[in-house]
Amino acid sequence: MFDSRSAVAGLAVMSGVTASLGSSTPATAAPAPAPAPHVTQYCVVQALPVDAVRRGEQSPVSCAASPEAAAAGLDRRTGGSSFAAAGAFVAAADLWLGIMYDNPNGPTAGWDEWWVRGDCSLAGNVRADWNDRISSVQLGACSAVKLYTGYNLSEDSTLAKGSGSLGLYGRFDNSTSSMKFGA
Repeated sequence: MFDSRSAVAGLAVMSGVTASLGSSTPATAAPAPAPAPHVTQYCVVQALPVDAVRRGEQSPVSCAASPEAAAAGLDRRTGGSSFAAAGAFVAAADLWLGIMYDNPNGPTAGWDEWWVRGDCSLAGNVRADWNDRISSVQLGACSAVKLYTGYNLSEDSTLAKGSGSLGLYGRFDNSTSSMKFGA
């Protein structure tokens, strides 16, 4: 039986031509562009009275490319302070209580930061897009923060105290839903 493919291959070998039979060279696709690096987003959050957090209230928040721009955005949104807007202004409402990071090593380019302001008697529920993302804490005006796995200061809790970036471990890493400062 005559096989035309064998005949063509034999002819190609005898003439010194190399070829690939029965296949075509696939077109080479251009490489996909590299994804743009993540740009750090800074969110400034106004802490609320503990009873408001236990009722499920969400803190006002503003996010921007810098903490200063986010704070200015929050000021515009709340008229200078969420307490002033609520008619219950607290003089120390602009203290930086702490910074929450979605990186276990604290401040690192490309990781988001959640700055909390208020006074050390206040608390907050984590915004839905930050729920279960906090991996470390850096305390500011307060010496401690109690972090809860549930909203409204509920479920399991751990106390973070100290200076520098405090990594959260075990079941508290990426599991924070609410917090109470000055715990």
